Amino acid sequence: MYYKNKEKIEAIQNIIKPFEIDRNHNKNDKALQADIYWNASIFFAKILIKAVIQKNYCSKEDVEKFSKKYNTENNTSIDIDSLFKKFWLREILGIIHIPDAVRKVIYDFEKNQSYKEELRFVREVYKTYQTKTTNKTEYQKFIAQYKIKNNVNLDKEWLSTNWIKTSKKSKDDIDVGNIIYYSVLLDNWDEFEFLYKLKKNKLEYNSKGLELSKKNFNAIHTAHQLYFIKAPSIDDLKEQRIIKEIDNKYYINFYDCEISYWGTLSDTIGGFVWEDLISDDKIPDDKERVIIFVRKMLYWENSWSDFYKHITKESKNRFIKSALELILEEQDIVGVENEFFKCFIDESVGSRYAFQGGIDLVEEALKPSTNYYELYEHMRFLSKKHQGNLFYIQEVRNDLAFLIKTIVCCDNPFSKTKGSDSEKIEHYPLIKSLLENSLSKPYLLWETCHFLIQDKPTIIPYLMEVPYFSTLAFSLVDKLKIESSIAEINRSIKFKLIEDSIKLSLDSILSSQKHTNKEIALLIFQFYKEINKDKYQSLSNVRREEDVYEIREYQKKKEQLLISIIEDCRVNGFDTYNSSSEFLLPKIISELIEIFKNYEEPILYLNGTIQFPILVLDGLSWLSKCSIYSKYEKQIQDIEDIREILSDSFKEIYLDKIEQKSVQKKDFQSNNIIESLPSWAERNERLNLIDWVYPVALLSDSEKLKEFLSPRINLKKAEHEYDEENRFNASKIRTHLFVLLTVLKKITTNKAEYFLIYDKLKDVKISIEQNILDLLKQYAVVGKPSKIDILSSSFEQKVFRASKEEELLPQVAQAINWFGDKNKVITILIDTSDLLRLLIILDWVTSEGIKKEIIERIKKAKLIDFFKSQSWIPEIELTLSKLSHYKELIVQTEEALDYWEKNITSKRNEIEYKQASFVVRLMLAYNQKDIQQINNLEEPGKNAFEVRGFKPYDYKQFFIGLIHFEDKPKEAYKIFDRLYNQFKESSSVCINRFAAKINWATKNDDIIIKNKLLNESLEEWEDAGKNLSEQSIESIIDKVWVNKLTVYYHLKNVTEFEQLFLSLPDPYQMMEEVAKMRIELFLEHIKQQEAIYYLNKVKEYHKFSDGSNLDFINELSSLVDDKSNIELLKASYNEIFSKKPQTLIKIFPEKLNGQIDIGNFIAKEFAIATNKALDKILSIDEIKNEDKYNDLVQICLESRFSVFGWIVKDQTRGAFSGRGLHPGERDILIQNSNSETILVCEAFIYRDVRTTQSHLKKIFNYHHQKENLLVLIYDLGLSSNFENKWKKYLKETLPKLNYPTDFEIDSSKTKDLTDNLNYKASAIKIAMTFHGKSTTIHHLMINLKYKI
Repeated sequence: MYYKNKEKIEAIQNIIKPFEIDRNHNKNDKALQADIYWNASIFFAKILIKAVIQKNYCSKEDVEKFSKKYNTENNTSIDIDSLFKKFWLREILGIIHIPDAVRKVIYDFEKNQSYKEELRFVREVYKTYQTKTTNKTEYQKFIAQYKIKNNVNLDKEWLSTNWIKTSKKSKDDIDVGNIIYYSVLLDNWDEFEFLYKLKKNKLEYNSKGLELSKKNFNAIHTAHQLYFIKAPSIDDLKEQRIIKEIDNKYYINFYDCEISYWGTLSDTIGGFVWEDLISDDKIPDDKERVIIFVRKMLYWENSWSDFYKHITKESKNRFIKSALELILEEQDIVGVENEFFKCFIDESVGSRYAFQGGIDLVEEALKPSTNYYELYEHMRFLSKKHQGNLFYIQEVRNDLAFLIKTIVCCDNPFSKTKGSDSEKIEHYPLIKSLLENSLSKPYLLWETCHFLIQDKPTIIPYLMEVPYFSTLAFSLVDKLKIESSIAEINRSIKFKLIEDSIKLSLDSILSSQKHTNKEIALLIFQFYKEINKDKYQSLSNVRREEDVYEIREYQKKKEQLLISIIEDCRVNGFDTYNSSSEFLLPKIISELIEIFKNYEEPILYLNGTIQFPILVLDGLSWLSKCSIYSKYEKQIQDIEDIREILSDSFKEIYLDKIEQKSVQKKDFQSNNIIESLPSWAERNERLNLIDWVYPVALLSDSEKLKEFLSPRINLKKAEHEYDEENRFNASKIRTHLFVLLTVLKKITTNKAEYFLIYDKLKDVKISIEQNILDLLKQYAVVGKPSKIDILSSSFEQKVFRASKEEELLPQVAQAINWFGDKNKVITILIDTSDLLRLLIILDWVTSEGIKKEIIERIKKAKLIDFFKSQSWIPEIELTLSKLSHYKELIVQTEEALDYWEKNITSKRNEIEYKQASFVVRLMLAYNQKDIQQINNLEEPGKNAFEVRGFKPYDYKQFFIGLIHFEDKPKEAYKIFDRLYNQFKESSSVCINRFAAKINWATKNDDIIIKNKLLNESLEEWEDAGKNLSEQSIESIIDKVWVNKLTVYYHLKNVTEFEQLFLSLPDPYQMMEEVAKMRIELFLEHIKQQEAIYYLNKVKEYHKFSDGSNLDFINELSSLVDDKSNIELLKASYNEIFSKKPQTLIKIFPEKLNGQIDIGNFIAKEFAIATNKALDKILSIDEIKNEDKYNDLVQICLESRFSVFGWIVKDQTRGAFSGRGLHPGERDILIQNSNSETILVCEAFIYRDVRTTQSHLKKIFNYHHQKENLLVLIYDLGLSSNFENKWKKYLKETLPKLNYPTDFEIDSSKTKDLTDNLNYKASAIKIAMTFHGKSTTIHHLMINLKYKI
């Protein structure tokens, strides 16, 4: 062993040892006293040694003899080899066993052996009548015909008593019992008749106990009493029920005796028995001794003896060596494919019905593997699928399990083994031998791992230094229970255990010279898989938010621990650390990507559900992040190729699954595999655990983001919204929308996390916003032919009680705050939303302008009509509750409350509905600032509120505190402080207590007292926050930010204010309270320009859709303007417009044009100009000369460019014409204020290729600088042909034209910019072509006949 590994193993063992479980059962005091007083262990050991095991088992030879006799006597041909091949009979350690499920069918045979024909008849009836019900007349005809056809007599009384009974629904009908679970019996009646007789004649016995003649027993008893006078008499032993006298024999039975001798003394008894067997020369070898020992010691199967604690080392070694030989020779455990079925039919908990029903379990078979971890994982998967008992409860292999456990508990930590050249020391060689043989004998893998975890966990670290066992060992370590009274300590210990285990495994394999990159990559993949095995499990059934948070945090920290170890690991591991040595991950990243790509997650049930391979997407997301680390870039020479592979893999895996249209599933009626429409089972709860941003950023770099953002999912025309195919596809669209919303949220709210790639994400954000808009336009609108609205209550309610991530509408509403152009998305949502949807959107929107528009829309809504259209009372209640939150909607709230109380609470006696009325009335009173009304409110019944929650009185106090908030903040604080001491886990109480203290402070004129109160408020909040869950804090985080900023503002702590402000997501930086404080601080510190810049952002964010501003913004504008430095502004203006065009356009506001490339900028300006020119379409209809078209375009261009100081000229002569003989006429020329040419434009009417060739040739001769050229093409054709004409021009005409030397077109780079410049579905088309080294030509085609 590498000496450093020894230290690491010992360190891991020291962590594990305190948590090893002492599995010694409670000892019986009387039995212990018996061992002290009369050495009961020796006495019973002697009895056991002399006892005879009853013939309660038979060998295969016995079965063969019995079958021959049976076949002869019964004129049958039972093939016992087929019974062994089907595993209905099993031979283990030379003994024949019948598995549990087979025994149950034999029992069914025993009960019904006289009713074979009746059972067959019942099955025929069951098959004939699919509803399992028929009328009595029809049944009587059927039974009569059946009897004639099959020439049988049937016991009608037995049938009517057991199977064919009068229906409970109608006396004229009969119901047929479920005969399915007799399928195997009926299909194999003769075999089960044989097994029944075999069991009865050979395998049944009267459990009297171990047999001993009176003579032998008396001799042992007499001899023992000579040495131990306190030994009980034979009569005493009979009275204790330890022996039973039958004829001339005694039977020893430890199972049901008065004193628990066996449970207390079996360890020492077993030790004496084994030592005696070793000394018995009559037994041929140790393997036979082990078998004898097992049959005697396991006669009472309920308790296994730890006999090895009471024998010599040599005796122990002889036992485990022979036990290993017996195990490895055992044929029952050989084979992988059949292992599942063997275990299944012997698992007593769940195997019975599936076996009895004859269900085909071929797809459940274990798959052969060359990897120990993967095979063990597959077994764990199957075990979980079958309630976790599949491989544990194996009665027929009980003896083998005992031997394996003994080997695990007795194997030597240091054993000398002979190699090819010399002896070497090996750790736990027998355990390793069990594992090494387990790939072809999976039972060994399962049981060895089970006993290592249960009995000898300190051995596991030794397996970690063996490369092919390391991840298997790691998975066992991860299963160890670290349990103390303090949960946080448990987690810290577990993290240390995980860290040390990973490092030991990595160091062991990296110190070997034989490892390959693929082996290391596989090791890391399996670590990642093991660490995250529980990460994606749903926690919707976890009731407390605090528990959900703790579970998620624990999983997150485990994963981060693994990732940090892997990312920091060097190529030589951790033992030879050198800061200059290369990192490991870059060396294996290609292999690791391939492993993730090719991994197929096992399918739990063939029920037709599909979802993403979440582990694969998660892993590729992690590697995408790693691919942008600067520390890896020098080491990965083909970094761009790696990034492209990552992005392509991520995209393909995502799209393959979300575009999947069919699935193979099991039809449970026929038990056949059929192709079917899938059921979408993906949960947003899982998807939220993936960091989507890095893969999306890589997709953007490789220009493949558009494919990812636009999966091919279509809805068909349908009669109603419950069309199965449409709902399946709509569920996938909802999932895709959630992914886009998640990316948008992360980009907007986590700037610091994505700092290194944030510049790239600006374009990504624009694309995602557009795709969200497209999805909402297409699928969140009522009245579409598909009848699907993906935000309708039929989808939102479907996930009732699921995690918050599953409900999309609040997330869409919140996303409005992150959009660059909020009006686009709000227009879609407002125009298509019902009342409740508007209220949900209102809850989340932070733009005051949009809020006011929504409130106005709600005021116009027909409340009562909406309520009458609702069939689900919780929706009405939610609407009522949300209306009451807004003082602007008091009238609507009162109207809604009146409807609620007249139509709901008056007709239904549910106390929770009265509670809803009570809370709404409190809100109304609060909005009217009426304390007396609050005090006079009738309180609901005692059971209306949770025992540990707010009582009606507490609610009243809460709202009184809110009323006092402004005029009596000290009183308000006192109320909230009292409530806080009762309800420290209430986020509403905590945040209002915090705010009340701040308000109290700001109303105090004494600066010392004011500052003291402000600082106290911060301290109190820090304490209060410790009592709140992460989810609770998240629900009020915007208010926490405002409160903290208010404290810093009043304390004049600019540093803390700015630090917190800059950490806020953009929407929260724009809040009214925040804006006022920050601008005042800017002006106070004479930072006029910063105030102006920030105010402009606030204006843009909050403006109404008509462009007007809110009152508070106008007030801030006046405040800033009053302190403006006019001369400074003039100087800034002159400085800005003196810049070169290429620089100037980057300074302009995005809304002016949006392009920062000079060519694209001017192309967009031409598009804007031509768009305005098209508004004059009536006059254009009469124009026949292209120059007149140019005049209109020029006028529009001048109106915009004159502000920049740019000049627009037309028909200017310059350079050379197309023929090169005379100066050419340039249709339009753009120059800067110094008369330097920025761009040359050539315009013509599109007729044919010849005309196009002429004009394209001319444009190259107009100016010596040929970087930015523009061609304006007027199309006079029908609008219906415009799209095809444009495609032909772009893809066919331009590539085949002749261009000047060194300015040939590169057709592969041609870009259609129409969509990017927002002219989709218009009469304007825009493209860009590349010529030579640095010349670009923008092409604008305008259809002048756009009218239909």
